[in-house]
Parts: sequence; C-alpha cells; structure tokens
Amino acid sequence: MAPYLSLPVLLIISVVISIAIGALAKTDQPDVSALNVMYSSLNSPSQLTGWSSSGGDPCGKGWKGIKCSGSSVTEINLSGLGLTGTLGYQLSSLTSYSDMSKNNIHGDIPYQLPPNAVHINLARNAFTGGVPYSISQMTDLEYLNVASNQLNGQLTDMFGKLPKLSVLYLQNNQFSSTVNVLSTLPLEDLYLHEVCSPSMTHKNISSANILLDEELNPHLSECGLTVFYEDPSENLGPGYNAPECIKPSSYTMKSDIYCFGVVMLELLTGRKPYDSSKPRMEQSLVRWATPQLHDIDALAQMVDPALRGLYPPKSLSRFADVIALCVRSEPEFRPPMSEVVQALVRCVQRTSINKRLGGDLSASRRSDDSDSYY
Repeated sequence: MAPYLSLPVLLIISVVISIAIGALAKTDQPDVSALNVMYSSLNSPSQLTGWSSSGGDPCGKGWKGIKCSGSSVTEINLSGLGLTGTLGYQLSSLTSYSDMSKNNIHGDIPYQLPPNAVHINLARNAFTGGVPYSISQMTDLEYLNVASNQLNGQLTDMFGKLPKLSVLYLQNNQFSSTVNVLSTLPLEDLYLHEVCSPSMTHKNISSANILLDEELNPHLSECGLTVFYEDPSENLGPGYNAPECIKPSSYTMKSDIYCFGVVMLELLTGRKPYDSSKPRMEQSLVRWATPQLHDIDALAQMVDPALRGLYPPKSLSRFADVIALCVRSEPEFRPPMSEVVQALVRCVQRTSINKRLGGDLSASRRSDDSDSYY
C-alpha cells in the first residue's frame, strides 16, 4: 500500500511548498507576472539584472530599476538602458511611476496601461501607432511624455478628461490633430514663472503648431513648454526675440511674455513671426501688427481669413489688447504670465457661455462692457 500512497503525499508536499514560497515572497503576484511578461517582451535583456521571465521576487530581491512600497511595485525606472522589444500587454496592475524613456522600444503603446499611474515617460523610443484612448481613464495622471517617437493619428479629446494632468509632451511625432490647452489643461507649465522658487524662465516659447480655432480657443500640439536651454537662440526662431534679448544672459521672465505675445499674434493673423517673402514693412509680424491692434477696423482686416469672421468683435478686441500688452517693447510694462492666462481663460469662458445661450452676442456685449481684464 505504501507505494500507492507516495504519489498523493508528494503532490500535497509540493503544493504546501509552493504555498510557503508564495507566502515568503514580498511581491504581489500580479506585479510579478506583469514584470515577467515585460522582461520577455523586452527580449530578456542582460541589462535588467535580477529580472526573470518566470516567477521571482522583485521587491525582495532588488530587481534593477524597481522600487516597491510594501509588497506592491510602485516605480519602474529603466531609462537609458538601450532596451529593445515591446512593453508587453500585462501592465494594468502597475504602477504610480514609469520611466522607459531613451531606449529603442517599438510597437504600439499598450492599451492596458496602469490605471492609477501618476507619471509615465515613454519619450525617445520608437513607438508607432496612436496614443491609446485608455489614457483618458487615468484620472490620477499628472505627467505624460511620449515625445520623440513615431506616433501618429488623432488625439481626440482624451486629455480633456484628465483633471490632474499638468505636464504633457507630444513633440516630434506625426499627430494629425491638436490639443485644446486653455479648456482642458491646468497650464501649470506657464505658471512656473511665479510658483517656482527661485523663479524660472522658459526661453523657448514659440508657435510649435499652436493654432486658433473658430471660437478663439488656442490649441497646442507638439507640447513641451518648460525645457531648459542655456542659449534661447538655439531654440527660438526669427521674430520671437524680445528687444532686450541682445545676449542670452539678458533673457528674463518678461522675455517669455514677449514670445508668448508673438505666438498669440500668429494665432490672430495666421502669419509667421518673420516672413522674408512679405514687403519690407510687413516682414516682422510684431512691427507690422502692433500699430493696428487698437484700431478695430484695421484689426478686422488683419485677422486670419481662415476664421471666416466667426468670432465676437468684442472678444477679438480683448484678445488684441492682451497681445499688445505682451509685446510691449519695455519689459517692465508686460503683465505676468498668470494674468495673461487668466485673461485668455475668461475669453474662452465667455465664448462658451455665448454658445450655451444660443449665440446671443448681445448678452456677450453687455458682459464685455461691464468688466475688464486687469
């Protein structure tokens, strides 16, 4: 009888051992499985020391680039390791922080991204396809960087559903649509002038595919407004430099305001900041447009024809007033960025109210006459 009892006894013992090993492991099993799949999808690279394609204990054994809180994986930082392959498909159980930038990872960005992620950096890889719409469900997301890949397609309205998203980088891809910045994002990048200590300058505010739609809502594609540059001339094109910017050391926060004013002039007129094909007096957009910003008749003539007159005249005048303040030749007379953004947001809000009222512009005019920007 003993030989016949040995098989079930061995099975029981093996099950008990497996349970004991699982109990001793410090990492949640769904996290282990997700990292196993990722390791295999990345072609089992030797750079990922400690990793395994089956089992293991990332939190207990110190897998490269992995940080944990208790038994949960909370950070994956594999930036700049020369990784290839794809990200895999089993990421939904991970993490609050993921940095896979500066590798050569290809394929689509997985649809099953970590739903509770706060920070995702996939920049400077070789991802193709579109940005998965599942990102619109990641309501805790604060930072998203997918710049410098080979992404394409429509961006739709996915970012407008992310209440905490404050930093978004999309540049150097082939997207065919834009992002409505003023009505969807907190614009914390632009407020960095005043919330940082010490204060900082952007030094690279330029048009980068910023467009103005029929309701004067600014749209921004190829985002990335807060990259640091030692020499702004390396990044700014002709027509953006403020009069005081004779050398890099003279660039200030008020120089950023001037650049943003030039961007708004581009939105208003549909013209480049500097166009050598124009007559000499019209080549510099600021010099040509500034004298006309307070002349309502001249202003109507200089507006981008693509807008087809679909804007409230008073809103147009207010927008021009903001631009005129931003491109003042004297830096001390330019408003702080927070006031500029608030003024533009109010303009968008008024336009939205007009839409809800069925296009009753008379109500808008009464509202416009009752208050001012500053």
